[in-house]
Amino acid sequence: MTDQSGAAFCSRHDRGDIILTMRGEVLCGRGQCGTDMAGRIFCSFEIGGAVMRDRSGNVRCTGQCIPGSVSDCATVKASSSVK
Repeated sequence: MTDQSGAAFCSRHDRGDIILTMRGEVLCGRGQCGTDMAGRIFCSFEIGGAVMRDRSGNVRCTGQCIPGSVSDCATVKASSSVK
């Protein structure tokens, strides 16, 4: 996924998720990520863990929920030359 500046990101974790905030920032997680009714992003702490939103709009995660973070993302710089 790319952010608003065009930098490319992916999750550092094999089955991790990546999500774009309303401000154009990229956040990643160890498992799936989801957004609650207030726009906050939470991800499962478990690698590959599931996330769902309940009827009240709260995010529920496998194991526990943690905020999405940039530190769980890996950045990739695109080459400036085409081969």
